[in-house]
Amino acid sequence: RAFCKNGGAGDLTMVDCEFRDTTGGDAGRVGYFEGDSGKTAALGLTNCVFAGARYNNYGQTYCAAYFKNFRRVYMDGALFTENGATINSSTAGSMGVTCFGAEGTPLTVTGCRFVGNNCTAGGGNGGHIRLNGGCSGTVFRNCMWMANIERWVTYDGDGGLSGCLYVNGNFEERSRVDIENCTFAYNICGNKQSAAGITVYRGDVRVKNCIFHCNFISKENVSGADIRVKYDAQDQLGARCTVSYTLFDELSTNAYNAVQGGVLDVDEATCAAADPLFVTPTDEFWAMVNETAPAWPRSTKDRWNVNFKSTAAVREAAQAMNAHLRGGSGYVDEKTGETVKDWTKRRYGNSPAIDAGDPASDYSSEPTP
Repeated sequence: RAFCKNGGAGDLTMVDCEFRDTTGGDAGRVGYFEGDSGKTAALGLTNCVFAGARYNNYGQTYCAAYFKNFRRVYMDGALFTENGATINSSTAGSMGVTCFGAEGTPLTVTGCRFVGNNCTAGGGNGGHIRLNGGCSGTVFRNCMWMANIERWVTYDGDGGLSGCLYVNGNFEERSRVDIENCTFAYNICGNKQSAAGITVYRGDVRVKNCIFHCNFISKENVSGADIRVKYDAQDQLGARCTVSYTLFDELSTNAYNAVQGGVLDVDEATCAAADPLFVTPTDEFWAMVNETAPAWPRSTKDRWNVNFKSTAAVREAAQAMNAHLRGGSGYVDEKTGETVKDWTKRRYGNSPAIDAGDPASDYSSEPTP
């Protein structure tokens, strides 16, 4: 591992750190973080990069980062990219590889990006982020999941669950997870029963002021492309997802659905269906997909074969994808701090997502036009 904090009650803060390019068969390839059994320690990660963590073993793991038994993890401005199972392996991670996972740890994740990761599901659960028991109170705010893929490997049955975010709380509590002002776009899920965006197995997930666009699933997948709510008959608390002030490609079961017993409440009075008009247009995503005539929400290919084209150019294009909205007076580039006015309202239209969120939300950090 590149870094390991294994036990201890002291707080830890890391700023501007990079965890890169390791390959192996254990959890937390580039960052293993474990607090104390009393959960008194806090962990802070600011402007850190987790990249190139590759898992090359048979089994189930959290390949880039693993968080366990903290009072809370605070993550701000992090980038997770090109993590996952070894590219083109047919067995690595056949029980499920996750980009990062948390157990017994609530998280506050703000302004983070998850781009171009290559995780797996099969005999076990995957998910680019997997939240297990003890994560109630977790918040994702102003985060982006873009051009990630969850591949299916080696397993013939229905198998594990996955998605950009997979919530798997415990029986003792209905873990609450809030997702606010986040974007899930251009992600692929090769699975039979999971969304490419959010899959809820146990927990109470509340989605507000978010955008789901052009998430793509395998042809036999019975999920909605964006949100899937499951149900565990042994869990009396059940699974729930509530959605408001959110933009989808359609207000239909193509975008979101629930199994019998799972509770999904989409407030269609405040949600809408439209192309969000990202700076990176939809056509550029379709050009990256490994089939002749792809169309949302389902691939013409099964879970074994739905994929991005495996070329250096496609990987570079994934890294360059831009989810800023067209319209208004441009947008602020987070890397340079400069206002970019190449995609203004006058020439390219106005994104329907602009000013469409909850009017009661805090917009004080929004740039002045």
